[in-house]
Amino acid sequence: MISKNLTSFLLNLFFGLLMANPMTYSQTKNSGDAAYLFAYFPKEGKNSEFENGYKKHLEWHEKNGDPITWYGWTVIFGERLGLFVDGAFGITHKAMDLRVNPAGDRKNFTIHVAPYAIPVNRELYELVRPLSNSFTLETNSPSNMIDVHYVRLSYGMNEEFEQAIGLVINNSPSINFSVYRKVIGDSCDYMLMVPRDSWSYYDSESSFKTLIELSKLMPESSIKKVRELLKQAVNEEKIETWLYREDLSYFGKN
Repeated sequence: MISKNLTSFLLNLFFGLLMANPMTYSQTKNSGDAAYLFAYFPKEGKNSEFENGYKKHLEWHEKNGDPITWYGWTVIFGERLGLFVDGAFGITHKAMDLRVNPAGDRKNFTIHVAPYAIPVNRELYELVRPLSNSFTLETNSPSNMIDVHYVRLSYGMNEEFEQAIGLVINNSPSINFSVYRKVIGDSCDYMLMVPRDSWSYYDSESSFKTLIELSKLMPESSIKKVRELLKQAVNEEKIETWLYREDLSYFGKN
């Protein structure tokens, strides 16, 4: 468990970095490929307090006219069951330098959320557009659920992995997902997000549960190639399902 002192240090460090740039913010919505993710476990027995506090924090963003959209999800399948994830997608990195009133943001979060939260991680990704054909988060159109594939590659296998995913995207138009490449963080090399609105998705012919199953959706001529590339490249794959929390999300102001 992360100590109270460490939690305070991490909050001060993050919000302090945001305060370092004195420029005023400009319009940042849907103008970039950055994805910033933050994850917390509600403290034991404090889930209601955590969610109510987070709602109050989102009210602060609303009152201060924050231009950045912040999505909220709860992990409902996977090793980190019950984890709360919030994230900003489709922004530039500069948007984080130009955050509205960072000092006020930090103070409000410290009062309403931090007492009930255990920070788990923070990660930074960038959308790989040529390997993606779904942009729901970049266009403020979140799906009801997302299957999130965390992919750790064998050393030096980025080219092979991206070649395999490129073949899938170019040859299987019925498959929809977004690919994000890690910039900094401690989770994985890539994150592949599959938006879906219901469990019936798994009844469809275009569904897949693991990356290696992507090969079955390919034309006969490409199945072997994609399978071989993925087997070479992927060292580890972990999968979670995130439930979209509309009540714990905020859409940025124009």
